[in-house]
Amino acid sequence: MRRLLPLLALSLLAACSNASEPAANADASGADGSGSGEGIETRTYPLDDTLRINELAMRCTHNSYHIQRDILLDPSHDYTHQPLDVQLGELGVRAFEIDIHAGTGFPVFHIPIVDNLTTCSDLGSCLGTIAGWSARNPDHTLVVVWIEVKDELDGRRITNYELLDETIRNALGPILYTPDDLQGDFASPRARIDEAGWPTLGETRGRVALVLLDVDDPHSAGYTSGHTTTAGRAMFARADNEWYGAPWAVFAKVNNPSDAASIAAAHAANLMIASNVGGAGSDDASNAASLADALTNGSHMLCDDFPAPVANRAYFLDLPGGTPSRCNQVTGSALCRPDAIETRPVVVQLDGSGSGR
Repeated sequence: MRRLLPLLALSLLAACSNASEPAANADASGADGSGSGEGIETRTYPLDDTLRINELAMRCTHNSYHIQRDILLDPSHDYTHQPLDVQLGELGVRAFEIDIHAGTGFPVFHIPIVDNLTTCSDLGSCLGTIAGWSARNPDHTLVVVWIEVKDELDGRRITNYELLDETIRNALGPILYTPDDLQGDFASPRARIDEAGWPTLGETRGRVALVLLDVDDPHSAGYTSGHTTTAGRAMFARADNEWYGAPWAVFAKVNNPSDAASIAAAHAANLMIASNVGGAGSDDASNAASLADALTNGSHMLCDDFPAPVANRAYFLDLPGGTPSRCNQVTGSALCRPDAIETRPVVVQLDGSGSGR
């Protein structure tokens, strides 16, 4: 019952919001679950109490807010993402990466001046977009948002982690899935996954988890109290390999999906793993090889610049059989099947748009 409370709260919020909108807006909803004003879509999944969230391989976008500038400083900046709710509803994305900077509301962009265009201006607005889509589609699988603090060029550093947590909690409310939620009655998040396994799909449907991407100081040590705990925090923290056994360590990022040994070490520690797959700075053949390696080696979150086809490229993040996610080739059980995870098949088009059902 406890896991249903966030879904019920957000469903009621969405229903009240829809009831106050003009009738014309209420009629403008789309079946993909992405437009403002659509009704709540809820599906049921009979294996929700059996399948676990680490059995998934899910679409993830890199620099998920990014819009390319007309003049590019670097070829790796040559990509534009759809707004976050479109990625969720139409492209089947279930994991994001968002860069935040020092300043009011924690501004979101890549690099000051030279690569600073974005679909959502600050952390609260980015998370609010995700929360709005989630309220309309409360049966989605766990959404994971990686937060990278990129304040090296900002002229000041982010030090108020309590304010950062408050911003996150205010934006997501009851759908936020925290380290304390994972830990439950166990001694730590690590103890939970070691002793009872990862949560089931049912326990985490409709929820959003955030992970601090930084492993360098000051932010890694500052947010985890010297790499000791995430108790009371709004975000999980990424564990580097030296911390895989730490009581707070449950998420890892192995940037290179072809590094089979490093991914296997993270699997041995029973972590959920993200990897970078296709990038604008790499050619199609290299990107396709990286995607194949990510699937074979069992990365859970496949982070890409191209979640849908774009002109002049043959490559995009294609997950055959995903609806929109698929079963992980390493950690998926024999019972796992894509339609038991979520049933919103993704149909993508050349302009980078698509439709999820």
